[in-house]
Amino acid sequence: GFKRENRAYVGALKERAVELFSFISQQPEVDTILSLGNPIFPNYGNSYEYKLTKENNPQMNETCNLDVEEINEPIAKFYELTLLQGRWPRPGDFRTGAFTKEEYREMSKNNNVCINQTLARHLGWEDPIGKTFVASKGNDYKETFTVIGVYKDIQKTSPTEKAVPSIGSYSYGTPHYKWIMIKFKSSSWPSLRQKIIDFYK
Repeated sequence: GFKRENRAYVGALKERAVELFSFISQQPEVDTILSLGNPIFPNYGNSYEYKLTKENNPQMNETCNLDVEEINEPIAKFYELTLLQGRWPRPGDFRTGAFTKEEYREMSKNNNVCINQTLARHLGWEDPIGKTFVASKGNDYKETFTVIGVYKDIQKTSPTEKAVPSIGSYSYGTPHYKWIMIKFKSSSWPSLRQKIIDFYK
């Protein structure tokens, strides 16, 4: 469901990230460089304690936990993700970055998300676009999401393991830390890696 070959991820504090991004982008080993959001693999694609229950979604086949992949169109292109229906999340579709439930309620004016194939099956939908579902977070908080797209399952673990139900929400990244995502030319990572290490010295 996604490409991981010839890709690497370098993290930096926000104040250093601009300088590092500029340095890496000038290196001949680099094909593509991106710093908008968080990488899907290996760090992100985490469970944010969302749960889907038959109580809130009667059409479901069974209760399940829900993973959240932070996705925007540039990240989808970087990983060569496959959009099956609809569109990718855009700014304003889903507002992340809040740290308390009160902030989250205030910021999440729009909850337009993509869902993966596995979640579409769990919800019993062949044509999910425009439909809504409810996810719970903790014991006292529920949130309604509207489906704007369906993407092919992303398999980050063994190919023999089933993909988990996931949503793709717009990725804003984190406020104080930036990930720089790099697609490098084949076999060029050792030299590029050394340049990055030397940059930090």
